[in-house]
Amino acid sequence: VGYLGSYVERPFLDRFAAVHAFDVQFARGPWLWSTTLLASQIKAGDTRKNGTGGFSSLSYKPSNEFDVRADLTRYGNSLDYNDLGFQRRDDFSNYELSPRWLQNSYPDGHWLRSSSVSLDLTMTENSAGRNLYEQYEAAVELSYSDGSSSYFEARYRPAGIDDLVSRGNGALRLKSGATLFGNYESVRRGDFSGFAGLYFDNTALRGRQTFVETGARYWIGDDFNARLGIEASRFRGRTLWRGGNLFGIFARSDSIAPNLQL
Repeated sequence: VGYLGSYVERPFLDRFAAVHAFDVQFARGPWLWSTTLLASQIKAGDTRKNGTGGFSSLSYKPSNEFDVRADLTRYGNSLDYNDLGFQRRDDFSNYELSPRWLQNSYPDGHWLRSSSVSLDLTMTENSAGRNLYEQYEAAVELSYSDGSSSYFEARYRPAGIDDLVSRGNGALRLKSGATLFGNYESVRRGDFSGFAGLYFDNTALRGRQTFVETGARYWIGDDFNARLGIEASRFRGRTLWRGGNLFGIFARSDSIAPNLQL
């Protein structure tokens, strides 16, 4: 059980803010439950605003090969804890279910060393019952016997709305779409290893986006490397907010560029 609170006064703005956070965690056998409750009290001039919210998670891990987690988040439309930490939005309920399967041992001579498969089901709605965000995601991570690895991810989002992008000027309807991502990291040979990746997205405000990257790593040490790649990207039909309820379409953008990371 724990508590964290803050009290901030800004006399030059005629504003004060008090934020309270209570949390509790309980574990028994394969079960783990944790909950955080939030409350905020804001006064700015003659305006007072009190808000509440919280989030809770329940996880179950009966073995090293399987675990599942359920999350519930609810923020009221007056909750404001930005004086204690970053808050992206208020007025929403979020439901999430995340099962995962792990396999860390394969027979000698098998082409795989380890693997994992995970699912993530998410739904977010506001207090008016509007579907803000819904996503179905599947991911596969593979580690091969030669030391190389790969990661694949697929997401699907049904149609929904975005009630933030227009800054209070109404909700924007979003079309359904999918996202695909995959990358491969080769085994290290001497001081070098290679990589390649592909990303495709045609969801929400992004229009249709394609991104391809390939390159090599130079291993300066076991824990430090220089990563040099070539990136090629293409955007089509990206939605931009211009002001009020006016939106525009960024028709196209193509680029090829080097990328160096240390």
